Amino acid sequence: MGSATTSDNTLDMGDRINKIISDYKKAIQKNHLQLRHLTTNELSKLMERLCQEISPDTLELFRNEHFNDDNNTADNTTQELEKFYEWMPKYLTEQDLKLEVIIRSKQEQQQNLSVVTQALLNQNEQIFQQIQAQPQQLTQMLTWQQQQQANNQNAQSINNFNQNSPQIDQSDKQKDYFDTLVKLASTTILLWTMVALSPNHFRFSEPVKNFAVCLYVLGGKQVYEFVRLNLYGSIPTLATVGHLIKNSDTTFSEAKFHFESLRRFHLHFGFCSEDTTGVIRKVEYESKTNSFVGFATPIDHGAPLSQFYRADTFNDSKTIYD
Repeated sequence: MGSATTSDNTLDMGDRINKIISDYKKAIQKNHLQLRHLTTNELSKLMERLCQEISPDTLELFRNEHFNDDNNTADNTTQELEKFYEWMPKYLTEQDLKLEVIIRSKQEQQQNLSVVTQALLNQNEQIFQQIQAQPQQLTQMLTWQQQQQANNQNAQSINNFNQNSPQIDQSDKQKDYFDTLVKLASTTILLWTMVALSPNHFRFSEPVKNFAVCLYVLGGKQVYEFVRLNLYGSIPTLATVGHLIKNSDTTFSEAKFHFESLRRFHLHFGFCSEDTTGVIRKVEYESKTNSFVGFATPIDHGAPLSQFYRADTFNDSKTIYD
């Protein structure tokens, strides 16, 4: 909008200047004169009008510095024009010098800004290298501790070879506890690395994605948002989690049972969720299966038929609703 207004003003000024020059040319042609036969007074008036159109502030500044508005005689007018011709080059030279100083100052500021930006980039690179080095050191320390724990367990097994099984169970519990501690430390290192990265560089590994899905399923939306906001950048957003769940084979569809999952997952815990059956029947189109859900599904040998109301054409949809 601003550029369009500036363009219109430029065109209007150009039209006004062309009109001033054409008026004087017509006046010259009307009097059977040529441009080289212009008198000094006529040429001065033409230049004054052009300056008034192009830069009225400059003309007003000149008049305020050299003349009073009370004396407007012909001699004063001629004297004013002569002084104006002498004053204008000096004024333009001063303006050029000021503009050169401003441009030089802007260039110095730009150079200083480039130096500061480069210093910040170098500092960020050093910080990132230090963060990358810390997980390696922690991993080496955890590996050494795990080896020490294994050596201690071997020594304890030799010393307690003749002891009963409850003590062996206690050793197994300690081993499980240490393995859990190692996994927790590895996850913490991974989360810390994600926090240190820029939001545009977030890349989540498969264990982090699986952890995010489990946290959302078991904890719910509020728990997930609480963890994500307090550990910024450590886990994906809710939209990403929903996309992961949607693209997995664990999504539920109407009249479809996942009995094969019982053989794949050997869980020792049972989970139940809130009943989401609608009180009022609502027919919806499921794009993933290209079928309508919400109708009363027919029964075949005691089991409902999956994707029974599949619609490939508009006539199929009309038949289903009729």
